[in-house]
Amino acid sequence: MLANGRTREWMHPLSEVFGALRDAGLDIETFTEHYRVPWRIFPATVDLGEGMFGWPAERWLPLSYELVAVPHAQTAATGS
Repeated sequence: MLANGRTREWMHPLSEVFGALRDAGLDIETFTEHYRVPWRIFPATVDLGEGMFGWPAERWLPLSYELVAVPHAQTAATGS
């Protein structure tokens, strides 16, 4: 254990993230929620094996997400 360890965390609501991407001229191409992560994100999460942690019972809240954003012009050029 670290004697002088510090953690800094920021809450970024999805509306803030999506708004910032939109304001930067980006479109969301894909968005995926994950219910397993490779670290113990909360004390209530449990070891699921294969180095992954998640909720002990049902998947009630995503633990992380990933997204791919592309420039607006790129989306318009492909007809998406």
